[in-house]
Amino acid sequence: MSKILPEPLVGQFSAEVIEIYRTLKAIPGEDITVWVSLPLAGSEGRPDFLAVSRDRSAFLIAVAREGQADFEEAAGLSLFRTDGASPGRQEAERLRAFFFAALAHLDDSHQKRAVTGLVIFPNVSQSTLDQMPVELRPGDVFLLGREYCNPGMLADFLEKETPPELENDAIIELRSAFTPECVVPQRFSPMRASDRQLGARLTPMLLDYDQEQWAKHRLVLSPEAARAAEDGTPYAGASLVTGVAGSGKSLVLLFRACTQAKLAPATRSLVLTHNRALKTELESRFGDLGRPPNVQWHTFYSWVHQLIAARRKFPEIVQYGERDRLIAESAKQSWGDLTSAQVEFLREEFDWMQDRDLVGETDYLTAGRVGRGVRLGEAARRKVFAAFGTYRARLAADGREDWSGVALRAWRLVQAGEIHILPFDFIYIDEAQFFAPVWFQMIRAALKQDTGRIHLAADPTQGFLKRRQAWSQCGLDLRGRSTRLRKSYRSTRQVLSFASNFYRQRLQDDELPDLNLPGEEEFSSAPEGERPMVIQLSARQDELIRVANEISACLQGGVPAGDILVIVAGENRFSQCLSALAAALGESLVQDAREKSAQGRVRVSGINAATGLEAPVVFVIGIADLISAESDYRLKDEARAELIRDNTRRIYMAVTRAAQKLVLTWTGSTPLPWIIEETKAS
Repeated sequence: MSKILPEPLVGQFSAEVIEIYRTLKAIPGEDITVWVSLPLAGSEGRPDFLAVSRDRSAFLIAVAREGQADFEEAAGLSLFRTDGASPGRQEAERLRAFFFAALAHLDDSHQKRAVTGLVIFPNVSQSTLDQMPVELRPGDVFLLGREYCNPGMLADFLEKETPPELENDAIIELRSAFTPECVVPQRFSPMRASDRQLGARLTPMLLDYDQEQWAKHRLVLSPEAARAAEDGTPYAGASLVTGVAGSGKSLVLLFRACTQAKLAPATRSLVLTHNRALKTELESRFGDLGRPPNVQWHTFYSWVHQLIAARRKFPEIVQYGERDRLIAESAKQSWGDLTSAQVEFLREEFDWMQDRDLVGETDYLTAGRVGRGVRLGEAARRKVFAAFGTYRARLAADGREDWSGVALRAWRLVQAGEIHILPFDFIYIDEAQFFAPVWFQMIRAALKQDTGRIHLAADPTQGFLKRRQAWSQCGLDLRGRSTRLRKSYRSTRQVLSFASNFYRQRLQDDELPDLNLPGEEEFSSAPEGERPMVIQLSARQDELIRVANEISACLQGGVPAGDILVIVAGENRFSQCLSALAAALGESLVQDAREKSAQGRVRVSGINAATGLEAPVVFVIGIADLISAESDYRLKDEARAELIRDNTRRIYMAVTRAAQKLVLTWTGSTPLPWIIEETKAS
């Protein structure tokens, strides 16, 4: 079959258009790619189909609704006249108007002649069309009768009438005019325009075939379109898009949400992310796409805050340093004084328990802990649970809560009927690998029963928050509903190679089936660029001075402030780094990436909040802090291996935020812990 987008058909279409859709879809082989014009605002003047062959010939196709009886009556009443009322004349004019508008920027008349226009009449025989007086036929457009609703005949015609080959820029111009919902605003690309083309007019950027296929697959179906679907049944449930860093997962999620909201303005949609910086960036981009009003934007926790606060007073959230102190005090009776690594383990274990609603002793003692990294026998589990109980009692006494406890509290309120969520038709989740099972229970409860859909974008390779679980454990059936994007558009070959080599050297045995490390396909398609630079310094205090100087040099060299992202490895250093860079560069130039006002400024983000962000120039500060913690002699082997895995994924994520220039700092006298000598700088 030919490749056709969307598949199945969406929106309200005439029976004639659906018939031609089926015909085009059934053309043997994959030599032809067909796009269908979606019934969005402004689509009235477009052809019904755009078809492009493998040898880059283009066909614009309009479908006429006249029937055989209309033609015979018109012939009998001499209504084939020259006043514009002849059958097919309106469709031909639509083709011409679109053609000249779409290719107005092309000066090459040969290229313009390389597009063929077709008007197909599914209800009229070819012999009837052939009887039309020659002077009434549109000379630059072919009229085809119902015989060409046969896929073989239509394929033979397209092959026989193949026009000259189109240049790639002309095809892009046609596609961008025909499917404007797939045009990627230039601001979305961290590869700047000056690096792509220096001409007076830039060629539009478009979603590639795989991206567009997922963004349009099984959008809301009308009854007519449902009959064109392969199985003829309505679709609900969940779907997943995954892929290598920079392959456009967030982008296609954004485009899908926007297209669906425009197609069905009476529906309600919710977009969720796990961090505020990503939510801020995606919502800003959504504004560039038109911002349909029937879409809400939240981080998961801001959504939960809204739900709880509407019913009762929202609890005070215990801050991270205070939380660790409470955990250490709560566990002291069982373990005595704890190391920072032991406190971190308990903190993560408590979150794991609440993320899965395992807060009853029996539930926790009997739960499988596969993937937790540290084995616990029954006696150790009882001690953990006792510490957990003391910790929870202390929070309750103070009227406070931690974030994982807030999520569990919200879920319990939903179960009890105290929180009523007005159901959503669609929920879109970016960086879904960080969402916990309890979160997904909340999300599923917020969907319309039977018809609601969840669409996920995720990359487990970047998952480092210890919430590892199969999607099925979250109640999501993704069998046959997962798409992997295989081309990276964000980073240069040098950045991708650096990231991949770093990951593989550190985690040589990490062969998970959903691992999305770049391979030869991604390397070969990525543009060339600078080698990543690692700056080795003798002391931590020198990092911020050197990075501020490097950023100043970039700014003086013409790099816009908004093109620079600074990622701080080690959340306890984030505030210090943000303040120091603002003092060195000017407060008007530096901003927390989570704030809406960060656009156009040098953004600073903690490493756990950087997933989903991107920039042409990225600085990563403080990786030595992460790596040095792995050498703590008090760590057991399995805990050390777990920490190495999580840190590797953190750093991999951080470096793949860079599109063109990547700079990392390394402090201390110890040698670099992985092989990057060719990228080392003094």
